[in-house]
Amino acid sequence: MRIIKVLNVKNFSKSYGEKEVIHDISFSINQKDMFAILGVNGAGKTTLLESIEGLRPFNKGSVEFVNNELFGVQLQSSTLPENIKVSEIIKLLCVWNKNKNYDKYIKLFDLENIKNQIYKTLSTGQKRKLHLVLALINESDVLFLDEPTAGLDVEARAEFHGLLRELNREGKTIIFSSHDMGEVESLCNQMIFLKDGKIRFSGSIEEFKRSVKRSFKVSIKTIESDEYENYELEDLTNELFNLISKYKEKGMQIDDLKILQPSLEEVFLTFAEEEN
Repeated sequence: MRIIKVLNVKNFSKSYGEKEVIHDISFSINQKDMFAILGVNGAGKTTLLESIEGLRPFNKGSVEFVNNELFGVQLQSSTLPENIKVSEIIKLLCVWNKNKNYDKYIKLFDLENIKNQIYKTLSTGQKRKLHLVLALINESDVLFLDEPTAGLDVEARAEFHGLLRELNREGKTIIFSSHDMGEVESLCNQMIFLKDGKIRFSGSIEEFKRSVKRSFKVSIKTIESDEYENYELEDLTNELFNLISKYKEKGMQIDDLKILQPSLEEVFLTFAEEEN
């Protein structure tokens, strides 16, 4: 399968006065990636996103969109005039982008139900969906989302995730920053981890989870007991075999066995706490 790149960032550096926030980083994003930019607070995630989007100048390096300089953006913090109607702002952006598909966007994500409401009366979830629709009106194949589900309840977050998966299936490349590791783990295939202005990891989510020393949590319940016995194993291949053998030697029959791998959040915290 031919890999098509949509974005190349090379030797990128960004400073505020004498303070260098991001130092000489390079990475690429491929078509149809769900790409996460991760890092602790102050790592430079929003600075990097907004510099790529052209909202902030940067000091060194280059940002190159391959065969496509059109993209949609949902900012971490954005607002609209309080008294503008949902239908009015969608019409306005359709006119600006010479997009005649107003009806398509007013029906998208059930916005037709709130098209006559003014912006200040919308819930947080409704505002997030509206902002995503506005980011889609230029019909670009690349989307930048900065903390897209911040402030949403569980139901709204699940709905939003479904929307993102559908957009990705339709061919959109989605690049976003998030503090929700469950969100990243369920949605993304590729990522970078920023720390102290540098990329500490670049690769797939699964590669990231395998990149640190990890232990496996194993829970075993036997027919003879209603309680689970819990273990923490470093070497799953050998230690699990030995553990099961001990049950067999005691004549105990295993009724259920659960293996939990380290979560993305646990690996994230390990990276965040590591010394340089």
